[in-house]
Amino acid sequence: MLMSISLVPKTQLSMSTTSINQESVTLTCSVSSSGWKYYWYKDKSLHKPQNPQLFSDHPFITVSSGGTYQCRGGRGDPVYYSNYSNSVVTNIPVVTLKSNWSEIFYSETVTLRCEIKDGGDTEWVYEWLTSGPELPQEQSQYLTIRVEFFSSRWYNCKGKHKVDENMETEWILLSLCMNTVIAHLTSDTTSIQQGSSVTLTCSVRSSSGWKYYWYKDNTLYKPHTTQDFSDNPQISVSVGGSYRCRGGRGNPVYYTYDSNTVSISTIVSNVAIVTLDPNWSEIYTGEKITLRCEIHRGDTEWEYEWRKSDSALSETESEIRITEAHSDHTGDYSCRGKMKQSQDRSTNWSDKVTLTVTVVSLRVSPNRSQHSTSESISLSCETNSTKWGVRQFYKNSYSYCGNYRWRTKTSPCMVSKAVANGAVFWCESGSGEFSNAVNISTHDDIILESPVHPVTEGQPLILSCRLWTDANLTDVSFYKNGKVIQTGTSGQLSISAVSKSNEGFYKCERKQVKSRRPQVWMSSESWVSVKCECT
Repeated sequence: MLMSISLVPKTQLSMSTTSINQESVTLTCSVSSSGWKYYWYKDKSLHKPQNPQLFSDHPFITVSSGGTYQCRGGRGDPVYYSNYSNSVVTNIPVVTLKSNWSEIFYSETVTLRCEIKDGGDTEWVYEWLTSGPELPQEQSQYLTIRVEFFSSRWYNCKGKHKVDENMETEWILLSLCMNTVIAHLTSDTTSIQQGSSVTLTCSVRSSSGWKYYWYKDNTLYKPHTTQDFSDNPQISVSVGGSYRCRGGRGNPVYYTYDSNTVSISTIVSNVAIVTLDPNWSEIYTGEKITLRCEIHRGDTEWEYEWRKSDSALSETESEIRITEAHSDHTGDYSCRGKMKQSQDRSTNWSDKVTLTVTVVSLRVSPNRSQHSTSESISLSCETNSTKWGVRQFYKNSYSYCGNYRWRTKTSPCMVSKAVANGAVFWCESGSGEFSNAVNISTHDDIILESPVHPVTEGQPLILSCRLWTDANLTDVSFYKNGKVIQTGTSGQLSISAVSKSNEGFYKCERKQVKSRRPQVWMSSESWVSVKCECT
């Protein structure tokens, strides 16, 4: 029988990972024929995977990472051995961030390290791959990058042994997810009494390693005098101003976005008081009154703030002068002072002073100066008085509406077509106050609908021309102070926002020229008054 004699069989060792976290690997020993037992070596010494046997019946073993492995086959008695296999390094590379934080932010500079466990840093050369831009050709264990992207990006590294070219690790991956970060500033109060302080807190979300940079009135503020930053996210301040903060870390320093601004005011001990001149809180429509903000310390220049019923007013002087009071001036007034040379120092708000403007006003329904002789007119008084009466003047004679001197608010005076053309009416209270007088006229042809009371500047105004039958007219002309200001098919004159220049006598005219005998209807004139919208 003939036998074939071969060279020493070739042995090959390969490696694969067996767990997701790559803490262990599987080594497979391949010999080019059959019947072998497998002998394992770690770092040039015999390794016994199944203690106390010198060999394994299976061509593979599972080992923890870290070490240089070889294998060979053996069979027969005495044992015949195959060649030693190639060397396999099971040191697993780990990509780490060379920093104390794991969350990376846009435009931050970070360093990645390709670390091979138990492998020594001088025995390896390194390769890097990335899903982003190309990396430098000469690569080392450390890779410094500037994060200039918002989406996720991965980085791979592996090591090759400098001496044994057959020794190399597998690729290992790190995925970086970029974020943006904004600082947030809070305060336990927004005002400081003289001699006290307020605590400011700078918050940077979901990450660590931050230093805190503080700013007052847009200038770097150093709470510890020598350092530009604070290690503590809280500081105490005793001076008013506009404060903000941001976080910074790394070298070069990466900064967060600036926080919101918190304004802190310093309250000085001076007391502000609101006074009235004349010194009564209830006044009547049309009266004059002055409100003053008095601060006992008079050796300082002040700028003033005013509030009415807790709403800010635009006045910055020490006085509010009301030349002609009306109902809009009713409210609770308070003031405070700010030092002109130090805007962050102010007094407390003064106690509130209530100002009441009593309206003694004649109410006409329908609300117009001209009326048809076929309709009734209701007259009543809007007043705080418990007694009131509607008085009239006609042909040099005075009388009370309906011959009743005093009426209640639920009992208006009704005026019929018997009212003579051109009568003047007003309200009179039991305590002697009078409203403005109103002219009321009645007509049995064409009338101009215009407001009884003055119109406030900036408000809209609509004048209408109609027949006593309530029918609206077309082909109407409108006059102001005797001059035509509008002609056309519309029976209305519209002014979107009145001003003092719109004040005057108005009337309307209708011409019928299609008939055999042209006809003209002209209304009486009515005065339209405009009042100022001012304090």
